[in-house]
Amino acid sequence: MRGCPPSPAAPRARRGGGGPPDALASVGFPRRWARLEPQSLPPVPDGTFVVAAEHDQFGTADELRAAYPRLRIAEIKGVDHFFVGKREELGQFVADELERSFDQHRRDPRFA
Repeated sequence: MRGCPPSPAAPRARRGGGGPPDALASVGFPRRWARLEPQSLPPVPDGTFVVAAEHDQFGTADELRAAYPRLRIAEIKGVDHFFVGKREELGQFVADELERSFDQHRRDPRFA
């Protein structure tokens, strides 16, 4: 298992095309993969919003906070990496964050 397939937009983002996103949320951000050995971590922009599962076998919120102290990490209690039983709560976390980010963007006079 090599992890999740990349987003179709990933090659364009790596080349710098399309500009920065207006908002970004990551769910179940892995600290390690299937062999459960820590992996080298890619750079992640400061302030990126991440939703982590309390018992995520691929990386807990505390591990992510230690590795990425400048991320904004929300934790959903009582679930593992797949958020079974709490996917509605997960969706609400992400929806609330995106709404907050877009509202902030709309109020910024540079984008009026």
